[in-house]
Amino acid sequence: MSKKAMYYIAIIIVLCIGFSLFYINQYSINNDERSIQSSLKEWLNRASEEELDPNVLETVQLDDTSSYITIFQLENGNHGYSHLIKGINSKFKIQHSGHGTGLVSYQVIDTNKGKYMILYGRNPNLNIDHISLKSIHEDFGFDADVSKNEIFVRYEDVPSDFKNPFPANLTFYDKNNNEILQ
Repeated sequence: MSKKAMYYIAIIIVLCIGFSLFYINQYSINNDERSIQSSLKEWLNRASEEELDPNVLETVQLDDTSSYITIFQLENGNHGYSHLIKGINSKFKIQHSGHGTGLVSYQVIDTNKGKYMILYGRNPNLNIDHISLKSIHEDFGFDADVSKNEIFVRYEDVPSDFKNPFPANLTFYDKNNNEILQ
């Protein structure tokens, strides 16, 4: 084998090792609640002046995608979500997150198998039976049964031609199908 061929093989090996190390460093969160919670705390406090301490409540995989949604609660009672992506090493990285004061929120999440609309939040005292989400600008919506969960995450895959997810109307109903004003 010529010196030139050996040189190219060495460069390819070094690049493969470098890429592997880069990938492993990105996808470093173990698939357990403690690791997710610790990494989420670090993520939320990376540029924050106040110390946020999230309590992971639930982690849900979006169908058969590599995306997972974690619902968490902060010490002040606010709720939020984080979008985790599972790598080929079966570990996660945090893609993005959000939190706020609202009772129920929604987001569109890009996954490796298309877009998903997620609906997450609280159902205090189980007063809400189901929630209807309808996009204002698109012909898209779904109903989510939340009657048995004080904390919930529901999702629906979004048609590929869906362009403008925001804003959407959320309508809350009780068990008698009466609208609840929020």
